[in-house]
Amino acid sequence: MANNQPFDDIQERAQDTVADATNLSYGADHAAARLQNDVYQNYQQLGGGAEYGAYLNQVTASLKGNPAFEEVAAAWTSHNTQRFDLDGDGSLSQGEIAASIRTTRDPLEREILVRVRDQFQDIRHSGGDGFLGIRKDSLEPGDFAGYTGERQERRNQLSAASREQAQSRYLMQPLLTTDDGNPNHSLFRVLDNIKGGERDGNVSRGDLETFVKQYDRAAFNGGDVNSGVFTRANRDYAHSLMQNWDTPEVVALRGKHLETTGHYTQSRDNWYITENSLLAASGYNRNTNLYRTFETPKPQVKPERLTPVNAAGSDDLIDPYANPELTRQRAQFQQQLEQHVRAEAHYTVKQGQGFDRIARDVIRTHSNDNSYKSEAKVTQLSDHIARLNGREGRLDKKPVLKPGEDLQIFDNEWVEKQIQARMQAFDNSARRFGGGR
Repeated sequence: MANNQPFDDIQERAQDTVADATNLSYGADHAAARLQNDVYQNYQQLGGGAEYGAYLNQVTASLKGNPAFEEVAAAWTSHNTQRFDLDGDGSLSQGEIAASIRTTRDPLEREILVRVRDQFQDIRHSGGDGFLGIRKDSLEPGDFAGYTGERQERRNQLSAASREQAQSRYLMQPLLTTDDGNPNHSLFRVLDNIKGGERDGNVSRGDLETFVKQYDRAAFNGGDVNSGVFTRANRDYAHSLMQNWDTPEVVALRGKHLETTGHYTQSRDNWYITENSLLAASGYNRNTNLYRTFETPKPQVKPERLTPVNAAGSDDLIDPYANPELTRQRAQFQQQLEQHVRAEAHYTVKQGQGFDRIARDVIRTHSNDNSYKSEAKVTQLSDHIARLNGREGRLDKKPVLKPGEDLQIFDNEWVEKQIQARMQAFDNSARRFGGGR
């Protein structure tokens, strides 16, 4: 066991470094800084000998196949441009990168430069075409910042879409849940034919209203209202969909379409919920059978647990998270939300930006009005960001901000409040639509 200890230690060190270097929660610039710091610390601790070489080879091999590596490689090279800038002009040409690849003895450094070489044109294009389309065929600081910034924005969009899909999957579950996977036993199919005639695959607000009226009429006349999909829980769920028909949550289930009027094309909300709109909102593969996906054995509970439990007669329903699947979905949503908000609290500096320009850009991104034009608001946030990042105020220019640098723009208190508020909104939505079947 003692003979394996050095190897185990090297492997653990390499795994820790790879984890730091591929964690893009705070952006590629932060991950690249962690990579550089980890490698330096291990060099000091291992002494630069055979053990350090084994560590570095393991890190390099592990990063090669990681999808985050291309972005981290670009950020790392941006940090170290001066080391490879042979003519001292502040940028990297393809020749300089090729020469550095040939001369370096560091396997990790070589692999990083190879990645930058292979995506040279993508990085260069991210920095724009320059004045009148004229610029050198080399990589400048703004190119690296643009490249990593674009990918961070893409991740943010995917994260937001994933959270919306998780919420939609929760909301649509009562429409699609069956005990046996048979679509005709679902609430959706019953609603589709609630007015008689042939099914058209559409569920309208009027269909929901009819279902609620039929249930209420049967309940008033002493009929059997706890058979099949005609349950109090489904009645309340349908009523909630009807009452919240134009909220973002239900509009997400309805989907959108493009409508052209004259020379203008606009996105419009669909009038109906369809199986296709539900599939699109779920984020699942287009070949997914939603009815099979939501097939769930009917819980063996007493009927009275499906009715409102507030003695005062309010419409509050039972806890929707009594269902383990819904609890899992909530946990998944929270994990995605926390990662997104923590990334949202950081900002990658762009070319030519100082604290005021950063503050204006942040306000523009986080508001739907013209408040970014308010000098008072810009100055206040600019000073806050500067102090949050170790400056004495917005006019403190030391150290100078560099393109690609990672800044914290919101403090931990803001992060926690955002997470709590958005989780509360998710839970409120769950309770408002809760408890179908």
